[in-house]
Amino acid sequence: MDGEDFPATQDRTILVVLCGLPGTGKTHFAKELTKHTPFCVFESDQIRKTLVSKPKYTRGEHARVFNLCHFLIEEYLGQGQRVLFDATNLTENFRLPLREISQRQNARLTMVHLTAPKEVVRQRLQERKAEQESDSQPGNYSDADWLIYSRLAPYDEPIEGDHLSVDTSEDISSTLEAVIKLAISLD
Repeated sequence: MDGEDFPATQDRTILVVLCGLPGTGKTHFAKELTKHTPFCVFESDQIRKTLVSKPKYTRGEHARVFNLCHFLIEEYLGQGQRVLFDATNLTENFRLPLREISQRQNARLTMVHLTAPKEVVRQRLQERKAEQESDSQPGNYSDADWLIYSRLAPYDEPIEGDHLSVDTSEDISSTLEAVIKLAISLD
């Protein structure tokens, strides 16, 4: 679906929500997008590591992280800023607060579902782990590995309503262009 397929709105800014399993290219997509148009990027993994130096991934910790993410997203949208949220956002239960925030702040909600074949994801996760161990990839905050991917995969629910989908093992430029077009249309 390209940006022209979305209904016209009176939104004053945009909230881009990336959804996908670990290793599907969410952070890469975010970095590529922000090369072309400015966004305030909130990455759940980075916020978690800021709050907790050695995360345990408990329910309480998860709640603290996402409460802060949602607070920051709402604050920045309220200031008229473009916001991009980089997190798995696998279930409608996790996406609902983002839908509510975008409605309260009159922000155009654009969800992007990122996927990749399992063998590509496995390779990416192995490479990321090797880069983290050699410290050659500063700014990579994810602890996800193949085991975490496998545990989360059964919870990856289809996105309800309009959204963009992209297989990141292929060319992502048309999806990037669609999001850029949506963001610029609100200027």
